[in-house]
Amino acid sequence: ATGRHRVSAGTIVLGDLRSFDECPVGLEPAAVVVSRCVSNPTEGVYTLDAGVKALAADAGDPLCQIIGKTDYTLRKASEEHLPVECASITKGDVLYLVPKHICPTVNLAETALWIEGDGEQVERRRVNVHARAHPLLANDRPIDVKALDSSLCYDTWDSFP
Repeated sequence: ATGRHRVSAGTIVLGDLRSFDECPVGLEPAAVVVSRCVSNPTEGVYTLDAGVKALAADAGDPLCQIIGKTDYTLRKASEEHLPVECASITKGDVLYLVPKHICPTVNLAETALWIEGDGEQVERRRVNVHARAHPLLANDRPIDVKALDSSLCYDTWDSFP
């Protein structure tokens, strides 16, 4: 073992619904999933293009909260879609979702849109906060990921100086 610990910037840095429920100190989420309403299959039901791959299913239902909406009910998500019952969504709307558990979402992302201040400054950046909860093992021995390919190992401090 190298003595080096890798962490994800998920819950600790960015926050998610579960952490806000468990520790209600008035924080706002620092990361959201941007989703678009892609269809209206039946009256009052709309499909968002963010499913369990974007929102993670490990924390259970509801997978997320829609910022700015209160009149909705989330249905069972598929890998890439989330059906929503709502009277105030229309096809094409862009919605901002706060995941119940942000860690898997952050761990899977390779890029992120960084929005500062009043939203005037928007830029796309590479996310260097990938982490693994357990060391990679081969034949019960740790694998030196950096020796395999240094681009696979990221330090949290690269993105959060």
